[in-house]
Amino acid sequence: MNWEKFKTFFLVFLALSSIYLTGVFMYETTGLNKNFNLKEFDFPTVRINADEITHPQGLFINFGGDSYTAFFFDEDALWESIHATLENAIQEESLVRVDPMLFYSHAKERSVRIHYEYPVPLGEYFGDGFENEILVDEILLPLLGRNYILLRSGETYYQHRVILDEALREAVNGLESMDYRVFRTIEDRFSIQKVLEESGISVKVNATLIPSSEIKGVPFYKMAQVEEELSLQVMEAYVKKIFGSDLSFVKRMTDYDGTVIYMTNFGKQVLSFSSEGLIRYSDNAILDKDEKTPTTYKSDLQTAWNFIHYFEEDIEGLRLLKSEAQNQGILFTFTHSVAGTPIYYKGALEGEAIKVRVENGAVVDYRSNIRRKITEFRVDEFYGSADSFSRIFDKNFDTFSDNYRDEGDTPFTSDTQAYIFQLLNDIESFRFEYYIDTTVNTSTVIPAWRITIGGYVYHIDIYQGTLLHTGEERDHGLE
Repeated sequence: MNWEKFKTFFLVFLALSSIYLTGVFMYETTGLNKNFNLKEFDFPTVRINADEITHPQGLFINFGGDSYTAFFFDEDALWESIHATLENAIQEESLVRVDPMLFYSHAKERSVRIHYEYPVPLGEYFGDGFENEILVDEILLPLLGRNYILLRSGETYYQHRVILDEALREAVNGLESMDYRVFRTIEDRFSIQKVLEESGISVKVNATLIPSSEIKGVPFYKMAQVEEELSLQVMEAYVKKIFGSDLSFVKRMTDYDGTVIYMTNFGKQVLSFSSEGLIRYSDNAILDKDEKTPTTYKSDLQTAWNFIHYFEEDIEGLRLLKSEAQNQGILFTFTHSVAGTPIYYKGALEGEAIKVRVENGAVVDYRSNIRRKITEFRVDEFYGSADSFSRIFDKNFDTFSDNYRDEGDTPFTSDTQAYIFQLLNDIESFRFEYYIDTTVNTSTVIPAWRITIGGYVYHIDIYQGTLLHTGEERDHGLE
């Protein structure tokens, strides 16, 4: 009797389990099979502001002789004048190759020099599209009555006839009459070439600019913590933008590291929020489709720009750092800035603010570590002025030297003048950048010098001269 009751109970249990599992299967497969294609959304078209997104990483003004100033921040008015001169002015057929010495001889005169950390497509930025695109690293605008500009693309140099906007000359004249920050080239400051030639080493002149006057009043910033930015309510607002208001078809889970994941369409469309604040969206469903949409660089950039403004809302301070061809599309990397200055994130979010990959006219991968709540606070009364270049170099010499010697680029011992001068001559860039360490519980955004020597990049607190971070140049950016 007991055996018959057990068999009956077991059969009923199997039947109920079958009904339950069938329901779960139907829910999961119908929900995860729903395809949310972002191309179906009616994105508002946000006209690309070229002044904003094509902003270079450095503007250098030579007032004549060895009198320079460098702008890494607070230079928007100057850049507007420059862009008014260059916008749609470059024609491919009007480019003429010239000797490199023409570029560098004019750079020693009264001029404006524009430097891009990563090469930019000249025709897309300042022309009407080129048949054979040229990636440009630097643009030089001579100001002594010459109606042409000079461009550097790798080791190739070009000249192009352009009538400079008079507002640009007036802007430079206005800056010269002000109490500007004085910079000098490393060569002018230390006379490196002569010392090394006496030691049997022939080197090129290092025209990297370093500060030679007092720098004061550069503010710190406070940035909102991740938990303030990414509450459950905020995350669900993002989710609804991507998957719609009905979330019954979207599966939610939490990974072992605290990452909250939303997915649909058998996991081909995924939106995730990491505990460090990285937001990522990927849409592999679009890649499965056979139809191809003809696109251009500008249309892909517009697609990326529209998605950012749709997804982030009221976002400000983005600059396009670089673009790279990948698979069948383009990866656009944007840097986040405050007061016109890029922010470098150390840690899980190491690199830039936003990366957008566009393929076949649609966004297929999006990564963001942007923070929106940033407040300024000043510390002038605590720090006074920034540390001088010489003090920064002395304080961090051992670190610079250890990495420099590891690369095996010098025959001299570290206690000789020739060794010190060779290290100085190999400083490839010196620029201003804000820095935040996301690996510790801090919200302070620190003003820093970003110094590149060989294959290493150093972030150094401008006020205290202390080393904040050492990284390898080739690893710069989100992976």
